Amino acid sequence: MKDETIPLRKDIPAEYKWDLTQLYKTDEEWEADLKKIPSLVKNFASFKGRLSESSSIFLEALKADEALDRQIEKVYHYASLNNEADQGDRAAQEKYSRVMMAYTAACSETSFFTPELLAIPDDKINSWIEQPEFKDYKIYIQKALHAKPHILSEKEERIMALQSESGQTASNVFSLLNDVDMNFGTVEVEGKQLPLTHSTWSDFEENQDRKIRKEAYEKFYGVFESHANTLAALYSGSVKNDIFHARARGYNSSLEAALYGDKVPVSVYKNLIETVHKNLDTLHRYYKIRRKVLGVEELRHYDVYVPLVKSVKSKISYDESVEIVRNALAVLGNEYTDTLCGGLKGGWVDRFENKGKNSGAFSSGCYEGYPYILLNYKDTSLRDV
Repeated sequence: MKDETIPLRKDIPAEYKWDLTQLYKTDEEWEADLKKIPSLVKNFASFKGRLSESSSIFLEALKADEALDRQIEKVYHYASLNNEADQGDRAAQEKYSRVMMAYTAACSETSFFTPELLAIPDDKINSWIEQPEFKDYKIYIQKALHAKPHILSEKEERIMALQSESGQTASNVFSLLNDVDMNFGTVEVEGKQLPLTHSTWSDFEENQDRKIRKEAYEKFYGVFESHANTLAALYSGSVKNDIFHARARGYNSSLEAALYGDKVPVSVYKNLIETVHKNLDTLHRYYKIRRKVLGVEELRHYDVYVPLVKSVKSKISYDESVEIVRNALAVLGNEYTDTLCGGLKGGWVDRFENKGKNSGAFSSGCYEGYPYILLNYKDTSLRDV
């Protein structure tokens, strides 16, 4: 039997990849738009010290801000999505690094905006945003007003902006380590050496052969254990970055800082955890039943995913999963489901695993282009539908 391998990005058929030409037809077009950012920054920065002069000046500043944001958002998404599809691609890494540098510089040069906006008297700003011409910006302004207790001075905001790129170091390094550098090896199943990856791990953990489940589990987590010191240092750096931002902006904790923008009280978050803890006995009962059905003396982590009904095997192709989604959402009408399913089959989705690809799943969109979705779809798992 031929051993299986994870394909390279270049070996994935185009119809299975997302279509980024909706953002830019060529890298040269992206390059041209990246070079436009400094002039847009300069135009926006020309409103510094003038926001409170009149509603018309303020509106023009908002339009300049929007133009800059849309430009940065577009070039960022093109670079970011290419990078997420293959984090081992040096050219994609370079593009992503360049756009992040441009973003940091733009944030630094425009850091005056929010402090100056919040300095406008409440009665004036509230009367302005009720005018019809501000309808597209009303929610944006209200969110800025909500953040007022934690917005710093112009100089302090500039420092925070300059720190933003370096603050992502721990996250970026972990992503490269996790998705590119780590090699989990292979596991033999029915005479074939199958690659063990983030995407295939669940397949092994659902195998009825406990020896296979254990081998895959120990190999997978063994790689993480071999990088324990590096992972601990990265995690520590990430936590310290969160604490820095929370303290700098006057939050009581990094948890409060994470929830504040969505207007979620810390008490709600803690209540969710407390409620789970109060009902853990139900989960424990389930695990006792699972241990009994599997006939094992001690239930281990590599026993919690295997199906209890051995005869049930599902194999659902990507196209079949799209039709399942269509039927599930039929109540929303044909226009909705036709648009959604047309996109799921027509360039919105990067469907399957390849070497260097982000190991998770996410959706990401900007004002222009498709609502892109990254998957590592497998036809052997119902949870991927």
